[in-house]
Amino acid sequence: MNIRDHLPLLAFPAAELVFFGLAVSSLGEHPARAILGLFLAGLALSFCVHVCFHEMVHAPGPKDSFALLLGSCAATLLQGLPFDGYRCHHDNHHRCNNSLEDYSSTWKEGPAGPKPQTWWRYSLLWPRQLILAHADMRRQAADGRLPGEIARRIRAEKWLLIAASVGLGLFSWKTLLLYALTIYWGWTLVALHNYGQHPPLDLKEATRSYPSALYNAVFCNNGLHCEHHQRPHIPWHALTRDSAAPQTGLPYLLSSLSARIHAL
Repeated sequence: MNIRDHLPLLAFPAAELVFFGLAVSSLGEHPARAILGLFLAGLALSFCVHVCFHEMVHAPGPKDSFALLLGSCAATLLQGLPFDGYRCHHDNHHRCNNSLEDYSSTWKEGPAGPKPQTWWRYSLLWPRQLILAHADMRRQAADGRLPGEIARRIRAEKWLLIAASVGLGLFSWKTLLLYALTIYWGWTLVALHNYGQHPPLDLKEATRSYPSALYNAVFCNNGLHCEHHQRPHIPWHALTRDSAAPQTGLPYLLSSLSARIHAL
């Protein structure tokens, strides 16, 4: 693996830290600037998950390396959720590919079969995905399908988050509140982004791509989502556009807002 190929991904965690720092430093004297910082930190977090941490999940090599351990700890703190829990969640996503068995499916069970979720409920109520994932992982742990090492790493990452939250709270309860709001807002955008990648418009077309050259240059080929699902182990910089892939005409965060309108 060429480290230089992955350096652009670090721009998103750096942006989240900078904007969160802006929010914390502006709190009190400049509330409007603090709100802007929180908004931008959450936006950066959403791209951390969809670009940087997503690439970490698919990275080849041993999962117990020291570098990956450090990266997992950093990702856990930046995304506010255990990184290895996200890894299990994302593995499920690729196996089930937006079907009803996918924790993050944009469909829901209806009386006559699967029906679309609305983008706003799907996004704002994203903790429901955590509840589904947690319950299923507990079942997997009980019947031996979840490796013990993964379960131990998730527990360690939970304790890391608890320790960090206590430390932030002792430093300043307002900083802890900003952190919690950043995490909630960021994952709301993560869910909204996923809705744009997997709009519930056609059960046969589980994913859509956004082929804009400019978007994919800035966001590390994040728009080539169909292509990624077809070849999930190909690194971001080696993905190439498939002209036959179903497409969306807007960036995912915007196309998600219009997907439900088109489905009416």
